[in-house]
Amino acid sequence: MIRETERVIIPEQGAALGNFGAAAITPHESWVTDAEYVLGSRPSPRGADGSVFAARVVWSQPSADPFLP
Repeated sequence: MIRETERVIIPEQGAALGNFGAAAITPHESWVTDAEYVLGSRPSPRGADGSVFAARVVWSQPSADPFLP
């Protein structure tokens, strides 16, 4: 990852996010998955509820990685 090109692709709703997964699906598309970590029984005022997210990234240029399908 390059800091200058980072973009928000998963909503932040007041719960911890981390340990995300990233997978190259095709040379033109990648997927990122993550889940909210909710501690305790009180609901988050910003809407976090333990959701699991999958975000699709479509690249403007295909990957040159020879290991991709």
